[in-house]
Amino acid sequence: MNQVEETIKPIPEEFRKNGLRFKILKRNTNAVLYEISIWLETCRKRVVGFEVHKIRVGQTHPKDTSPYALTERLWSNEEFGRYAWGYQYLVHAMEKYNEKSRSSKDESRIRLNSLGGDIHGN
Repeated sequence: MNQVEETIKPIPEEFRKNGLRFKILKRNTNAVLYEISIWLETCRKRVVGFEVHKIRVGQTHPKDTSPYALTERLWSNEEFGRYAWGYQYLVHAMEKYNEKSRSSKDESRIRLNSLGGDIHGN
C-alpha cells in the first residue's frame, strides 16, 4: 500500500447542499463545526445556523476514483441528536464542539466498518 492509500480523505472545507452553503469554522480529529449560510438576492451572506458533527471514518466508496482507502464522513439527517447537532447561535454550537472535541475512549473519532455501521455496531 502506498502512502496516499494510508491517509484519509478529509471532509470538505466547504460545500453546498439543499441551497445552503456549509463552511468549516473549526475542526480537529474528533469534531467539526460548520457555519451554514445562504446568499440573499442582495448578494449578501446571511448565516442561518451552525452544525457540529463527530467525524467518522469509513472505507472509500467503490466508485470513488480517488487514491484514498479511507474517507471522513458527515452524519445523515437521521443521525442528528446522536452524532450531529444543529444550532441557531454560535455560542451554543461552540459549547457542543468543545464537548465533542475532548479526547477520550467515548469521544474518539468513530471508525466505520465495511457495512457502513460504526465499529460499536451502531
